[in-house]
Amino acid sequence: MRQCIYIGAMACALLLASPAWAQQADPFEDDGFPEDTSPPGEDGAKEMAFDEDEVAPLPPADPPPAQEEVATPHTPGRFSLGVRLAGSYNLLSRPDDPKGEPTLLYGTAFSGAGFMGGAQGSFRAVRSSYIDVSLELGLLFMRLSGIGYAENLERTERQTITLTTTGLRVPLSVKLAAREGRARFFMTLGPELLLGLSSSAQVVNEGFDETPAPLQTTPVTHVGFGGGVGVAIHFKRFAIPIGVRGMFDPMVPASTRERFEGYESFENPGDYQVGFNTQVLVTLGFDYLL
Repeated sequence: MRQCIYIGAMACALLLASPAWAQQADPFEDDGFPEDTSPPGEDGAKEMAFDEDEVAPLPPADPPPAQEEVATPHTPGRFSLGVRLAGSYNLLSRPDDPKGEPTLLYGTAFSGAGFMGGAQGSFRAVRSSYIDVSLELGLLFMRLSGIGYAENLERTERQTITLTTTGLRVPLSVKLAAREGRARFFMTLGPELLLGLSSSAQVVNEGFDETPAPLQTTPVTHVGFGGGVGVAIHFKRFAIPIGVRGMFDPMVPASTRERFEGYESFENPGDYQVGFNTQVLVTLGFDYLL
C-alpha cells in the first residue's frame, strides 16, 4: 500500500514538473523561430550577399580628366616682307653673223655693270623636318649697261658704244631653305619678267675726228630664267639673305640683223634692241618675318 502511494506521488511530481522541463529543453517560441540577437546592420549585409555563380558589378569608372589644349607657339617666317639690293654683271654675247651679213662693231660682245633694288615677299608653302619650301615674288627697278668697242690693227683708232637700259624686274621663284640654325642655306629657281622702260646708246670715236653716226635703240620685254644660292642670317623676327644669282634670257636674238627691230638695210637698220642674255647678280636683302 505504501508502495502504491509512493509511486503515485512520484507520478504526480513528474506530471507537475513536465511544463518547466519542456520549456528548458525546447528553446523555440510559439512562432517556431529563435529570437534574432544579431547586431543591427547584419541583416542588410546578409541580404546583399551574392551566390557563388553571380558576379558582383564593378563600380562606375571615374571619367578621365579633361585635357587642357596646349597652344602651339607661333613660329615666325610663314610670310616675309623685305627689300633687295643687287649689283650685276651683264653680258650681251657676240652675235652669230654669217659672212656678208650686217654686223655692229665687227660682231663684238657688250658687257658691263648694273644695279637694281626693290621689294620682295615670300610665302612658306611647305614645312618639313629639315627644309622649308617657299614661293618668292619680287618687284625691282633695274639699270643695266654694257660696253663694246672695235679698233684698227694699229689700235690707233677706236669706236666705243655704251648700251644702257632701265626697266622693272619681276622674279618669281621657288625657294628651298634649311629650317634650323642661325645661318640657313637656300636655293632659288624660277622665271623672271624683264620689262624694259627706256634705252639709249652712246657712240664715241677715239683717234679720229669723224662724227659718229647715232645708234637708235629700243627697250625690250622678255622672260628669262634664273636660279641662285646663298645663306640667310636669321634672328628672332628678321633675316639678312646674301646670295649669288644667275639669269639667262633666251629671247635675245642670235644675229645682228635680228637684234635690229625693223631692219631694212645697213643705211637704215632700225632700232637696236637693248637686252642682255646673261646676267650674274650678287644680292643683299633684309626680310621681316611674320
